[in-house]
Amino acid sequence: MNHYNERHANPDGRTYYCNEHPFLPAVAMCIGCGRFLCSRCITLVGNRNYCHDCAQRAILVPRPPFYPTRPFQENREPAQLPFPHATWNYREALGIFFGAATIAFVLSLILRVTLPASLSSLEETIVFVFVSSVLLYSFLLVGIFFSVKRTHHKPLSVLGISREIVSKDLLFGLGLGVPLFLGALVAGYLSQLFIKPTKTDIIVESVSKISSGSIPGWAVFLLVITLVVLAPICEEIFFRGYAYPIMRNKMPPGTAILLNGVIFAAAHFEIAGFIPRMLLGYGLAYMYEKNRTLTSPIIGHALYNGLLLLLVGLINV
Repeated sequence: MNHYNERHANPDGRTYYCNEHPFLPAVAMCIGCGRFLCSRCITLVGNRNYCHDCAQRAILVPRPPFYPTRPFQENREPAQLPFPHATWNYREALGIFFGAATIAFVLSLILRVTLPASLSSLEETIVFVFVSSVLLYSFLLVGIFFSVKRTHHKPLSVLGISREIVSKDLLFGLGLGVPLFLGALVAGYLSQLFIKPTKTDIIVESVSKISSGSIPGWAVFLLVITLVVLAPICEEIFFRGYAYPIMRNKMPPGTAILLNGVIFAAAHFEIAGFIPRMLLGYGLAYMYEKNRTLTSPIIGHALYNGLLLLLVGLINV
């Protein structure tokens, strides 16, 4: 440390950086203008620290030393958040998800008791899946709407919702959707070698039984709407458009993408399908990170579910 002692250059213990070289720590401060100086920028005039500009003026017209009247503040601008619009937090996201899941579960159980006795067990299961999905996604979207629009006063476009489908986003979703499906298929096969599938996944159980008996067209239509339309749109709005920005603002992209995939898989409450869904969620979060729009993740998600539905149907023929 030169003439200007460490107490003045670093009064509160924080590291300050040179105004001319932001990547170098400051070791002194110009007594002419008060700018922070690194070892490269110090010019001594009369055993006093000056920047190059003030040193030239000090030689011609001596000036009294500069003493600040308030504590120093860091001269670096705060880092820009990747998603500055995402002013909501993880507590809001958890509240919306578990609140919607609880209400939808209770209402679905009440509805299942009132279903007509003329329906077969599989038809009843498909109707239950469709109705419970509609209830869950409806409450999710309502919660997101009030959080974004009413609480934080942001337009819904900040979630990545766009009316225009750009060809680049379309190709990106299709191009990654097929590899995601193949990778998840292999991961699912390997995971079943160690974890036996359970019957807690109602959707998978319904899909596997479609070709095992005479199923009316309306029941297959409901299942297709649930898997290929409702799930991709609503789940991507929540997990990628709403939840991912919270994670990304607090951690690097690789960590946020992985965590988003893990949470996406865990939210389905199925151990046997955890690894394939984690891989799917990872790929969809990667799409959103790259394009910042929901178009690609929705297309990739719909393609994944559609191919899975088709594959399971063909296997059981």
